[in-house]
Order: sequence, then C-alpha cells, then structure tokens
Amino acid sequence: MKNLDVEINPAELGDVPIYPPRRILRDFLPVMLKTWLRTRFSLLPASPREEWVLKSLMLRVFYNVYRATELLSVTPKPFFASELPKQDKEYIPPKGWN
Repeated sequence: MKNLDVEINPAELGDVPIYPPRRILRDFLPVMLKTWLRTRFSLLPASPREEWVLKSLMLRVFYNVYRATELLSVTPKPFFASELPKQDKEYIPPKGWN
C-alpha cells in the first residue's frame, strides 16, 4: 500500500481549496473493490479527491484543537481546582457512621 501513502505538510494545509476536485473514474469504484486492489496488488494510488479529503480532515482537526486551546485559556478555573488548604487534624468520622 505504498501508493496510497499521502504526505501531508501542516504548513500547506491553509492552501487546501474549499471545494473538492472533480471525481475521476476510480472514485466511482466500490470501496470494497478499491480496498481489495490496493491491498492485494498495491494498485490504485490515492486520487486527488481522496487526497483532498485527508487534507481537509487534517485542517479541521488542527482548527478544532486550536479553538479548544483558546477556549481553555479563556475559561476561568473552577474554585475546587485550586489548592485546598491543609487541615490541622485528620478527619475521623463519628462512631455511628462506621
């Protein structure tokens, strides 16, 4: 499956077009047949449309991670996330609760 390996450069993900490229004939083959040909005979390299799908997926992942880190930095920490004051004595439950 060396023909199917797609190298994705994170620096070039911003250049991914909005719309996918036109389908070619091999895009209309059933997935079961494509998988069999790729695993058995190492045929059918990735089509431009399949490359676009992978790049747009990676772009979406990077964008969502960026948004999540931004939101986490803005969100205030809950009060119990801070350090709790140390107690002088160890807590011993009452005898009736044992």
